Amino acid sequence: MASKKLVRMSKDGPAGKGLKQGGVTTLGKVVAGNPVESAHNYFTDATGKFMTGVWECQKGTLKLSSYPFDEFCHILAGEVHITDQRGNTEIFKKGDTFSIAKGFKGTWHMPKTVRKFYTIYLEKAA
Repeated sequence: MASKKLVRMSKDGPAGKGLKQGGVTTLGKVVAGNPVESAHNYFTDATGKFMTGVWECQKGTLKLSSYPFDEFCHILAGEVHITDQRGNTEIFKKGDTFSIAKGFKGTWHMPKTVRKFYTIYLEKAA
C-alpha cells in the first residue's frame, strides 16, 4: 500500500480509471465555450493550503479578475493561451511547465481540451 508521505500521480486518474467530472469551471467568468472540468486531487497537506493533482477542462475561454491561488502547472495534453491585462499572450502546450501567481488578471483560453498536473498553494482566510 502506498504511503501518504509519497503519492504517485497518474495523468489518467487513480489506477488509470479517469477523472471525476465536475461542472463548468469557476476559476473565472466564462466568456466563450462550455469549459466543463474534470479532476482528481491526489494530495492535500494537513493545513489544507498545499495540494497536487491532475485537472482537465474542455475548450472555452475564462476571464480572470483575480486568480485565486499560486499555481505550478505542467501541461499533459492540449494547450492554453494565457493573456495578461496588457495583451501579452503566452501559449503553453504538451510538455510545457509554468507558474501563475495569485491575483493574476487576464484571460485563460483553451482552444481544445487541456489536461495538466497542478500544484497549488492556497492561502486560506483566517
